[in-house]
Amino acid sequence: KELDSKIVFDIVSEWWSKVAPDCVPPSSELIKTMIDANKMYRSDSAEPRKSLDILEDLVSYSRRTGKRAEFAQLDKIFRDRYSINLSFHVDPEEVYSEIERRVKGQPYALHQLRRMIRSMTFQLDAVSNRPMLTALFTGPTGVGKTETTKCVADSLYPGEDVLLNINMPDYKTPEHEASFRRRLGEHLRHSPNAIILLDELEKAHDTILDALLVILDEGLVTFDTINREGVAEVNTVSLRNSIVIATTNAGSEVFANDARFSQREARGRDELDDVSAAEVEQLYKSLIQFLQSAGFKPEMLGRFNRIVPYRGLSSDTLLKIAENELESLKHKLLVHKGITVEYSEPQQWPEDVYN
Repeated sequence: KELDSKIVFDIVSEWWSKVAPDCVPPSSELIKTMIDANKMYRSDSAEPRKSLDILEDLVSYSRRTGKRAEFAQLDKIFRDRYSINLSFHVDPEEVYSEIERRVKGQPYALHQLRRMIRSMTFQLDAVSNRPMLTALFTGPTGVGKTETTKCVADSLYPGEDVLLNINMPDYKTPEHEASFRRRLGEHLRHSPNAIILLDELEKAHDTILDALLVILDEGLVTFDTINREGVAEVNTVSLRNSIVIATTNAGSEVFANDARFSQREARGRDELDDVSAAEVEQLYKSLIQFLQSAGFKPEMLGRFNRIVPYRGLSSDTLLKIAENELESLKHKLLVHKGITVEYSEPQQWPEDVYN
């Protein structure tokens, strides 16, 4: 059982006075921050050892510089040693702006994503191990599900390699459960603020999905490893600071019907107006029923904070995406090869030839 925070506080304060009487001790607030951070992020280690590990680095800093350790040093230690960012902050509008810039033709999904990102700023349970955010992205291939996940990762952790893409069809048998747990657990142990992408969730074996159900419910991953002495040991890590996003192509019939009967093509635009909202509401109801009939247990669907449907893309949106891709290629050719590409003026072909 984890030692009470007050007991740990007394132990580390006493330790500092004995080991480093020549250094100005950290403030009570800093020590409490350290203990709380260890409790939240480092569930694989025990107190008071994990706090004393941090204090040894703080003593080293104080003796080297002659200065009192402050939050900046504590934050640096957690970053350098454990890849943990104590000063993590979510700017929901900034994240949403990046998603809106890169994901095209999904007004309803963007509406849901905006609410989803905003919800991350209201983490009310200080002791829960559950992820900061869980979401299930549904829809046909190539409509923006994976791109959205990459946007979230790039916006929250620019320049950091936090995205773990797990291809769920690789876990097709019950025997794969241990390797699934190990891969997820090892990554979280080294990158507690990871963004986990469970791609094509529906193609994993039921045993894996049942294990995932428990993992998402408890917010803990238990897995086996072999230590340096060749002995098997059990490890447990928390998902508290992670984001878990699953994608599924299940529901293709629902999305095909949506594309067949949608009025988007006739209106010539992808906007979240009253007509579109009504269409998506009907799509969502049909989709939930289809997912359950396809094998998704209601309990599994209930573990996701949001289920976000991505509709098939309209012709207008596909043209915009093609134009963006051409512009990107044109820029790369200029920057990397020194080749300038010029476009001809747009030409409207006669309808009897080609539209």
